[in-house]
Amino acid sequence: PWASASDTAASTKGTWKDLPGMLDQMRRLAKTKKNDPAVPPLAVRKELAAANPEWNQTYLAARKLFSDTIVNPLALKAGGRVTLKALREHTIKLLGSDGAGFIPSGKGGIDALQVDENYNLFSPDGDQIVSGAGAAVKATVSDFLEFDPRFAKSTGTNPAYLKYANAVGATTPLYRASRKAASAVKKKEAVAELENEWPEIKPRVILDMDSKDETIKQAATLISFVYLTAARIGNPGNATEKDGASVSTYGASTLTWEHAHFPKGAGDKAWFKFKYPEKKAVMQERMVELAGVRKEDAAITKLVLRNLSELLSSSKGRGNVFPALSDKRRTGVATPNTYVNKLLKERYGLKSATIHKFRHMRGNGIAAPLFARAPLENWDQPGLFSKFKEIMSDVGSLLGHVNGEKVTWTTASKSYVSPDLQKSFFDSRGVSLPKTLQTYLKDAA
Repeated sequence: PWASASDTAASTKGTWKDLPGMLDQMRRLAKTKKNDPAVPPLAVRKELAAANPEWNQTYLAARKLFSDTIVNPLALKAGGRVTLKALREHTIKLLGSDGAGFIPSGKGGIDALQVDENYNLFSPDGDQIVSGAGAAVKATVSDFLEFDPRFAKSTGTNPAYLKYANAVGATTPLYRASRKAASAVKKKEAVAELENEWPEIKPRVILDMDSKDETIKQAATLISFVYLTAARIGNPGNATEKDGASVSTYGASTLTWEHAHFPKGAGDKAWFKFKYPEKKAVMQERMVELAGVRKEDAAITKLVLRNLSELLSSSKGRGNVFPALSDKRRTGVATPNTYVNKLLKERYGLKSATIHKFRHMRGNGIAAPLFARAPLENWDQPGLFSKFKEIMSDVGSLLGHVNGEKVTWTTASKSYVSPDLQKSFFDSRGVSLPKTLQTYLKDAA
């Protein structure tokens, strides 16, 4: 039924009839065989693009031509969206192949996915599929090489709709837009709950740091440690690849005394510093000390220092910092993380907030006063955006958002500071949101 869809379609680069010649040119420039795919896997494509600008220009032109003269008219003729199966059949009829790598492959219902005239991807029932990344990155067909069929259907236990392979063989989750939006709402509600309830819960946690039950005492100390340092909670056995090797990574619940630095001498320590590889094997420093602490946090800080000193003494500086939480016979659950979250719910009455949401609460707590200190007048958009990024970098510095050796501001904006708070920073100064920020906040909200 689509036989004539591309007959009159044209692009600034030509018509669909020019595609075979362009694909052959790409093969010649890449020095591959005639039957090899003209569009290689992403890792090879990046290398070719860097080493051979002519190949890259031809590839980009061919991709645009494919979109303009095959995808776009077919989707429009189909009423706005067309299945990948119909797109593949139409492409084979025109070119004698499936588009040389422009159309994704895979099993598990992949052919039932839909694409619109703008090359965006949709589930069979019309829900747009978006990236699992922090920003609302559209999942376009041209981004995909090979789908993982295990994620072809969305389930209650696994929210990822499907995954696609990237350059190194890892996978990135993709989500139905409606499910991702619902997840963002739940996250916002959980952070708001913690911010509202923490003033009442905090005194109870302080009392539990004196508990005769050693497991509860250590859990309360761990919760307080995370509150003060904004450390990730961690899970036993976490590891990541770095420089071709597997590196163990840690969080607050899995720290060992090998990570600890503290003053010499007997008695309670005035400070503790923990240095360890955290997520993505990025080295982090988490410090607990009385010097410079906020007045409202003095009591909880003193008790954390006292309890850490006691744990150091009783363990003789060996093993886990919080050994009771790693003992399944004591906790009755698999991980310290699970036990702490169970305690937050059953003992302290939180409905949806987990220990990880303390990082979000701290993100808001750092950003809000810094936003308030910035003058309200005499800003243009570039100047205010620069100030905004400076503040988000301050948040990222505490939370440990590092890309290579550099603190990044984007993670705090995308995931850790309230979208409403960020928007208010610009609105209150009469400055419109930069386009980059509009994308981040639309997804986060």
